[in-house]
Amino acid sequence: MKIKDGCLLREIGGSYVVVVSGVESVDFRGMISLQNETAVFMYKALSEETTMEELCGKLVEKYDVTEEHAMKTSQEFVEKLRGVGIIE
Repeated sequence: MKIKDGCLLREIGGSYVVVVSGVESVDFRGMISLQNETAVFMYKALSEETTMEELCGKLVEKYDVTEEHAMKTSQEFVEKLRGVGIIE
């Protein structure tokens, strides 16, 4: 899985948002606000083809959390991005 082309991460006033441009913007209106450093980290990790297990492993390595916590966090984040249609 990975973030679709045309989804751009931008920092605005110290906050991170995702805006969609190009053909994808026809189906998506608005921005997605990434609420914390972990969300930004996961979004960046998903800019390249990544499996759920790889994403989970990156969280464990970066934040020293349990695999269970990392998997739950990864799944919730990916489902939110799928819900707005920006993951392929």
